[in-house]
Amino acid sequence: MEQDQPLEVRTDGQTVVIRLLVPTITDPQHIARISETVNEVIARQKPRVLVFDFELVRFFTSQILGILLQARQALQPLGGKVVIKSLSTTLKRVFRVTYLERFFEFSDKDQMLVER
Repeated sequence: MEQDQPLEVRTDGQTVVIRLLVPTITDPQHIARISETVNEVIARQKPRVLVFDFELVRFFTSQILGILLQARQALQPLGGKVVIKSLSTTLKRVFRVTYLERFFEFSDKDQMLVER
């Protein structure tokens, strides 16, 4: 059975962590829910650091890359940044071959990331 909620959101001060819960993110409803949640988080909380935790994810469509880029674009004028956490080796390759690795910070740390 498919997971009802494709993500969970945690806040710690100026850091928001969006943990993606679906191993394969291809369902249009899940993608829409992720996009809506990201937009709401940015509009309401204006985080300094927005972390996307991909620990459970093994595959996603290119629409997820678009969501990440839009989040980055929305946060930059606010002095915020996007951090990508816990990517599998395969997904790291996606960022490398699309040259998107230069636009994001990456972390494999398990603890909550905080602004330095």
